[in-house]
Amino acid sequence: MSIMGWVILAAVVLFCLTAGPYWLAVRRVNQGRTIQPHQMSIQLLDPNPGISTRRFGLVRHKFARGEDKVLRIRRQHWVVLIPVVLLLLPVVACFVVAGIYQSVHFTIPAYNTVPARPVTLNYIWVAPLVVGLFLLFAAWYAWLGWWCHYRIITNKSLILLTLPPALVIWKDEDFFPLPHEEAKSVEDKSSLVGRILGFGNVRVGTNMQGQEDEKVNDIRLIPGHTDFGQVLRDCRDMVKKVVPNSPSETADKKPRRVHLLCSDRSSSTRGHG
Repeated sequence: MSIMGWVILAAVVLFCLTAGPYWLAVRRVNQGRTIQPHQMSIQLLDPNPGISTRRFGLVRHKFARGEDKVLRIRRQHWVVLIPVVLLLLPVVACFVVAGIYQSVHFTIPAYNTVPARPVTLNYIWVAPLVVGLFLLFAAWYAWLGWWCHYRIITNKSLILLTLPPALVIWKDEDFFPLPHEEAKSVEDKSSLVGRILGFGNVRVGTNMQGQEDEKVNDIRLIPGHTDFGQVLRDCRDMVKKVVPNSPSETADKKPRRVHLLCSDRSSSTRGHG
């Protein structure tokens, strides 16, 4: 098989790994197998969602009851794809070297009649081909991680979500919700390059039940990080306003109220006596 044949075969395999699970997931959602009745009325309120309507259907079936508004949904900034583009340069170089060596080996008769040449030199073009295919897979892997990972703010929680087809690889990062009432602090930071290109990091400090120390969750390289952090702070403040008093506080209030009623009754009976 020629070098072009190997490249086409690798491209077809990567396309099947990408389109296959994605098509099956979209089909399941379109047939209504994973959508609950309360998930049909979810509103996408992000002015710049960066997600198609069909792909949002894959997001919708992950939400719990009561999460009826999606305020922000973001991938990481496109700057994370710069290493992927740079990685394609050695991929092209490896394929060119392998193609040149293979063409020289099979088209120049004098090259094939050199005496005492090791047999392994006949297949040395396989080495740059294998390296090129490996780097191509690494570039695809990095791009898939960017395309399938979302950071979502709903009216109830902050969600780190992985969608198909990346679930074939990252099953442990499928769904990670962080309720707004657990967020103790929200900070957004950016470097000089981030301020120029419009991205930054959002740091969320949480203190969940059973944890004594505050845990820091970094949401890195978010486009429009200032707006993302402000919406997260607004949701946290809104949820904390409507959170009822803890059971311990209500339990402390009831005995005091009963005690006062008992004392009033006792004083009234004494007065009648």
